Amino acid sequence: MLFLTLAMGLVGVGCGGGRSASAPIYQPPPAPRAAPKPLPGDPPKVEASDADRTVATAPPLPTVRKPKKVTPPPPLGEDLLLGFEARSFRSPGGLRLRYRLFRPPEYDPEKKYPLIVFLHGSSGAGTDNRKQLTGSRRYGVELWSSAEVQAEHPAFILAPQADPAQAPTWVRLWRAGQPDPMRAEPLEMVVDLIRELGHEFSLDPDRVYLTGMSMGGFGTWIGISRYPDLFAAALPMCGGGDPTHVVETEAAVWAFHGKADRVVPVRRSREMVEALRKAGKEPRYSEYSGVGHQVWKRAFEEPELVDWLFEQRR
Repeated sequence: MLFLTLAMGLVGVGCGGGRSASAPIYQPPPAPRAAPKPLPGDPPKVEASDADRTVATAPPLPTVRKPKKVTPPPPLGEDLLLGFEARSFRSPGGLRLRYRLFRPPEYDPEKKYPLIVFLHGSSGAGTDNRKQLTGSRRYGVELWSSAEVQAEHPAFILAPQADPAQAPTWVRLWRAGQPDPMRAEPLEMVVDLIRELGHEFSLDPDRVYLTGMSMGGFGTWIGISRYPDLFAAALPMCGGGDPTHVVETEAAVWAFHGKADRVVPVRRSREMVEALRKAGKEPRYSEYSGVGHQVWKRAFEEPELVDWLFEQRR
């Protein structure tokens, strides 16, 4: 019976409506091929690390913010302009002199104050009423307007600006010519301005001081020569003038020059100082070895300078 059942099953498989004799028998999928063995000289196989597998899913890099715009510091001396009022003066002939004026922080019209007049060098000339206090010219007023000096010696500071259209320097000639209001020199207008400021503010006429560097150093020597009894003291720096004319001055003088100056020869200051000494004056003179034209940097470091200046009276 068992044999018959098996025989019929075989017949059904071979005939009957079952799978045909030509139908393929189920084949399992082939086993994965083994990786070929490395040959001599092949680079070693590097397995991917966990970090490599997570690169694709790593969070995006943070957005880089643009740096904030930084305002550059002002040019040297620009901050000084805030303490100096911009003004202008008209000469009797209608010529204009632009200037800056510093007032003592605690100005009291019941008191008398000294006036320091600063004459800039050639690079400060113009009509913008700024250049006379910026760049290296700031040294001419920076010390006098400092809080330390003003606390002990409150003073007005006048910083005029020479217009090159009126004269090549502070003057056209060593000595003053015939007065001509229509052709007034910058130095002439400065003197007229000093007198006008004396009416506007409480200035001490016995303590008017003149100082200048380079072209302003020449202007200082010329100023005390042309107006011998106007200034109580003068600080000419790397300048020069007419030795035969300066002997008339009544101003106390402390002159400065760098021995290595190639712009204004040191002999120009030596000649002026020697002329004063021969005339019986007692000028102070500081000459610095190895210092060039910018002697004012050393001059304003002199420890006795501030006290010496304010001790001078006409």
